[in-house]
Amino acid sequence: MNSYYANREARDRYVAAHREAPPTEQELEAFGKSAEPGRLSNAQFDRSTNVIHWPGLLRDSDFTSDRQTLDRLFHDRTPDDSGSMSASYGQIQKACDSMMQTLGKKDRIEHMPTVTFIGVEHFIKSLAYEGSFAVK
Repeated sequence: MNSYYANREARDRYVAAHREAPPTEQELEAFGKSAEPGRLSNAQFDRSTNVIHWPGLLRDSDFTSDRQTLDRLFHDRTPDDSGSMSASYGQIQKACDSMMQTLGKKDRIEHMPTVTFIGVEHFIKSLAYEGSFAVK
């Protein structure tokens, strides 16, 4: 019994000595900012023509309705109806949410490489973020 408690104490000391310090507020803030979506690149979204260049997975027939909705919404944006305070922004968010739900279906995720899922998820989040910017 003494051996059990001695080993347990030794393990607890080892774990305590090798435990990482909790992240600071600055580290948590930096991590949060790095997880935020960024704007789409020019290869993903042509701002001069408002054409979205969809990743292959999002060209699948399961995404057709949302993809067509988003293509139309981005194409029809005007300086008066764009940005985070516009009606089109709410519609863009709704279509992106729907696309995320379709992407997140269990049968789809089970047959998809993790890297592909993360890349497509990031694309959809960035597309939703792109909708918050006004057209010039």
